[in-house]
Amino acid sequence: MGCAALDELIRGREVWRPTGPGVLEEPHEDVSRLAWVLRPWLIGQEARYLERMGRCIRAASLPPLEALAACRAVEALRQPSFLRTPYFLHMDDFLVCGYSEALRILYTYDCGERLALVALGVAAYRQANGRYPHSLAALPQAEKLPRDLFTATAAPAGEVKAGAPAAGTSDAAWVEQPFHYRLTPEGFMLWSVGPDGDDDGGKTAGELGCDLKDNGDIVLRIPPQAAGGEGAKKP
Repeated sequence: MGCAALDELIRGREVWRPTGPGVLEEPHEDVSRLAWVLRPWLIGQEARYLERMGRCIRAASLPPLEALAACRAVEALRQPSFLRTPYFLHMDDFLVCGYSEALRILYTYDCGERLALVALGVAAYRQANGRYPHSLAALPQAEKLPRDLFTATAAPAGEVKAGAPAAGTSDAAWVEQPFHYRLTPEGFMLWSVGPDGDDDGGKTAGELGCDLKDNGDIVLRIPPQAAGGEGAKKP
């Protein structure tokens, strides 16, 4: 709605505003004058927003870690503090500021779904064989299991295949590594390296004593461990 109003003002069109349910008030003549006075600023804001959002959209086609880094770089392109007028006047900063966080949440949920699918495969193996596998490679059709999208890298030149993505991966131009897997005395654990791209051995940010959202691994334990319970920090 904000972009639509901005577009209307830039084009000098009349802007109608509601005064009650189903009632519109004719615009004051000062609206058109204001649109002309603000035209240079509005055009500049729109141009900056379109340029920065275009970079974010293009970044979304990159592997996740590269995409997050690229979007954060775009978000950092703010006016110097000594030139900054009230924040609401910098509409491009306001509209772009949360893009990387939205991507991080999207990737994290996607990763959780993948972990759950692999865990179902491990559980099915146990049901058929009476024990958990020693590695994910022992699962039937292991090469088709979902993989850790936070390990994705661009495929080497000449290895990008047209058409559908490779089994277990997100994009035909990406190379992803399998999730980490380990047997435990009670069951097993699966983990992704998470948004920081570092393998912490299956430890979450809380177990590392860090509150940063990007730190630590994304971990799935079977059976689940109670928060703060005995052995909660066992690997």
